[in-house]
Amino acid sequence: MNKMIRLMLSLFVLVPICALPVHATATEQTFFAVGAGDNISEGDVWDDDDDDITHYSLHVNGEFFSSDKLIIRCGSGTAQFNPESNTLTLNNATLSKTPTKGNFYADSAIGSALSDLTVVFNGKTVYDAGNTDNYFFRSTSSVTFTGNGIVEMVQDGADGKKPADVKIDVNGDIFADNVQLERFVVPTAKKGNLHIQNATLTQCELSVSGEAVLDDVTLDNCKLYAENQLTMNGCTILPSNGLLDGCTKLKSLTIAANQFGGDDDSGWQQSLFGDKYLTQLRIYVPVEEVYRFQQALPAYKSQIFADGPALLGDVDGDGTITVNDATVIQRYAAEYALPIADIIQQRGDVDGDGQITVVDATLIQKYLAEYILSYPVGKPMA
Repeated sequence: MNKMIRLMLSLFVLVPICALPVHATATEQTFFAVGAGDNISEGDVWDDDDDDITHYSLHVNGEFFSSDKLIIRCGSGTAQFNPESNTLTLNNATLSKTPTKGNFYADSAIGSALSDLTVVFNGKTVYDAGNTDNYFFRSTSSVTFTGNGIVEMVQDGADGKKPADVKIDVNGDIFADNVQLERFVVPTAKKGNLHIQNATLTQCELSVSGEAVLDDVTLDNCKLYAENQLTMNGCTILPSNGLLDGCTKLKSLTIAANQFGGDDDSGWQQSLFGDKYLTQLRIYVPVEEVYRFQQALPAYKSQIFADGPALLGDVDGDGTITVNDATVIQRYAAEYALPIADIIQQRGDVDGDGQITVVDATLIQKYLAEYILSYPVGKPMA
């Protein structure tokens, strides 16, 4: 009798254990969990052996995309994912949800662990973050933003909904093409580059640790925090108080064909730098613009150089050989402390003897007096 009872009890315990499902459902997948020691690799997809469904490491409005769910309803709009082109298209999407706690990037309306995702904005995209400080978008890899739509983010306020910053967190390069970005904020400069072209930025704050390039961009009351190199081509900078005043680590600024706020050049320094002075910065401008920039940015006069090939003897970097070059060499030879010492060393050794001396200054003076010299003064250096 006791043996029979023990047998029945053992069967009672075994049956429910064996009945547990081998495969978790899509919502039960623990693959997305991020914690100590977890690792999300870029471009991760996986198949569910039970139903041959491919799941993608991309969520929008609290839901994940899969091969049987490539369109997610977002209010009266939609979010559509094309796995062939790795493109997410937001069509008048209203976002208000995030994934359940424990999933990756559960603090964002859109989260991606896919490589090189493209996000297209069509119409008006709105993210209602409620009483949270969540991100609009987070990604483990580079991303491209494009489309003719706009993005807004709101939060709960004392008197109802209030506008909020559209926070972005990307562990890679950020590329934006033909977009209108308002209150977009990249709060932390992670490893990666920033390239924006054919765009309008309003009240944006963008941080980048790599190279930043702005092509044909209109900037209205924006802040850039670049740590390495910034190139601005054909940009329009509307009146503001220091676009770059927070770039304390910026080393190189190349400016070409840009327009600055104000009725005349006197507003350039305030628009670019506010009241800050960036001691490490070197500014490169077209040869024909050197003098103009030196007058418009008096605090940076000695830090403005011609953007082009180095000319032998052009030690002040203004793109031409003048008596000032001879004077600079004379001051250097007299051991004056000059901020452009390395430029002088590179371009000032006219006679090629390995030293910067008054002889080099004399050769420049002879060149200006149209003496025939055997030294290539004023010629591009190899």
